[in-house]
Parts: sequence; structure tokens; C-alpha cells
Amino acid sequence: MRCLAMVKLTNNLKELSTREGESFSIYGYGKMGKYLELYLRAHNIEIRNIIDTNPQTNTKTIDEVIEDKEHNFVVPVYNDEAKNNITDALIKHGYGNINVLTNKCLNQLDQITNKKLRFQTHLVEHCNLKCRGCYHFSSLAEAEFLSLEEYEKDVRRLSELFDGKMEEILLLGGEPLLHPLCEEFLYVTRKYFKVGKLKVLSNGTLLLGKTEKFFKAFNECSAELWITKYPISFDYDKAEEHAKSYGVDIKYFNREPVRTLGHQPLDLEGKQDFKQNYYNCYRANECVDLKHGKLYSCIIPAEIAPFVKYFKMDNPVKDTDGVDIYAVKDYEDLLERLYMPMEFCRFCNRNDVAIFGRIPWQRSMFDIKEWTL
Repeated sequence: MRCLAMVKLTNNLKELSTREGESFSIYGYGKMGKYLELYLRAHNIEIRNIIDTNPQTNTKTIDEVIEDKEHNFVVPVYNDEAKNNITDALIKHGYGNINVLTNKCLNQLDQITNKKLRFQTHLVEHCNLKCRGCYHFSSLAEAEFLSLEEYEKDVRRLSELFDGKMEEILLLGGEPLLHPLCEEFLYVTRKYFKVGKLKVLSNGTLLLGKTEKFFKAFNECSAELWITKYPISFDYDKAEEHAKSYGVDIKYFNREPVRTLGHQPLDLEGKQDFKQNYYNCYRANECVDLKHGKLYSCIIPAEIAPFVKYFKMDNPVKDTDGVDIYAVKDYEDLLERLYMPMEFCRFCNRNDVAIFGRIPWQRSMFDIKEWTL
């Protein structure tokens, strides 16, 4: 009964990340076991043993493990029957400190563990719509265009790290079609990444002014043009026909115009628990952003500069919030650093995120409350 009382359901990764100085053994070395190994090593937590019943994993069996009976074990498997079998085996061998990761915890681990390269980057900082509370902060940004030379340098470096393999690259803004060299970014991307999804994300309102040269790049680079419709006076059907006349089929995020805004309120005092925020955030490592030679695991710290400048604030972004792509030794080092919580996460008010998507769409009045309430 004593051993059974020591079996603990771990519901949040933060519970493990705060246990530096302790040592663990991982029991179950499938996909999630491998992710957990990376996670623990990234948090400087010692891994004493990796255990699995499959001999092809080149791990130990439970019979080969000799540890103090109070030693910590972690069970990172989804299947309930497998969880029970592993727990029973550990108890049978006299071990009591058993941490069973719940499916919620495993989902967190799966989300923050990048398996392949995917990122987005702003071709321009500003936008012609200036939406209220834009979390790209484009409605506050002055006109600024990404240098094609800077982009090529960064993409070349990422291609070197990932051997020319990527999962997805998004070119956006701001409004990317404002960039006079927008199509050239497609060619540069394909120069270094021959395969993988390549998309331009736009509001579509400038499409009618684009000529064959623009659309030709999409066809030659196997790129996709994705449009978000807004409740404005614009003929999206005409824009779609225009693109189709050059052989480009527009893809829509929404068939009906957006009526509400996506919104992430900020806590300007930075009083939030940054680790808790990171592990419970839908954006964590899902919106990786490339900015001036650094990758950020979230778009907000990467793109908050216009907000800081407009409202004359001290910059809350620390140098360590982004990962310098020129300072890492290899792609594994880069991905490992990306799934470490950023201190910047303390500035996101996750307590009020329930209002996400419920704010009626309108153009910005440039009031700071648009980003804090």
C-alpha cells in the first residue's frame, strides 16, 4: 500500500521542470519517451536510466535497473493499459516514487517539442487594415520592410542547420503584399528549401494590383496564397478571379468575413508565472517567429517592438527570449532551446484569454487597452 500511495499523476510539465537537482528514470521509450528525454536534459535534470521492454530501443529492462527504492520514475505513455502495466512492474520491483504523465501533460510535451523546422516571418511590419488589438502589433508599426539580403542570410543558415529540410514557412506581416519584392522572397526560400510548405498569408486587398510576375512566382515556387476575409468593402470574389486568371488558386482561412478578433491580453507588470503560461499556451512553439537572426517560440515577443515604441515603454524582451541561429551548434541544439519557457511569457495575461475571439472586429483607435483588456 505504501508504494501505491507514491504513484503520482503529473498533469503539468511545470511540475517536472521545477525539480532540478533530482534524478529520474524514464520507463517507456517510444515517441513520447524520446521527447521527455530531450525535455529533461534541457532542464538540467539527470536521467539515470531509460527503460523499455522493446529490445530494439537499446535501453535497459526493469530487471537490469538497480536504484534506491525512493528513486524517481517517469512514465510517458498514452495507452492506459501500458501505463498500468508499467506501474505494476515498478511496484512489483519495490519502487514507489512513480510519476505517471497524464494525457494532458503528454499533449503539452508533444506540442512544445519541435520535430521539424517551421517558422513564420514578417516581410513588412505595417499593414493597410490596422485591426484593433492586432497581436502582430502591425496596426502600430511604422512602414518597415524586411531586407531580402537579411532574409537570405538567415534562411541560408537555417538550411545549413536542417540540411535543406523544413516543414512549413509562412511569409506574412503586417501585410506582406505591401513589400515591393514580395515574390522574390519565394524564390529565395525555394533556393535553400526545395520541399516543404511555403505560404504567403495576406488580407488580399492588394491582389487586384498584382501582375503576372507576382503570380508566376507562386506557380514556379509551389507556394500557396492564403487569405483572411475581413468585414470591409472589398470584392474578394473579383480578387479570386484575378488570381485564378494567372493560375493561382486562393485558399481561405474563412469563407465568411471575420467578425471577431483573436486577442491575447498583456500583463504590462509582468506578474504572471512564465513557466505555467508557457506550458498551457496554445501558441507555445506553434508560432515560431524568425526575427533578425533569432527564432522565438512565440510571435508576441518577436514582434512587440512597435507596441513598445508607440506607447514609449521599456522593452520587456530579454536577449535570452530568442534563440540566435548563428550561436547554436546544430539543429538539435536549436530545437532544444526553443522549447524552453521564455521569461517574456510573464507578460501574457492567460487568466483573461477566455475572451479570445469574442471581440468584434474593427479598426484600431490606438488605445493601449486594445492590447491589455
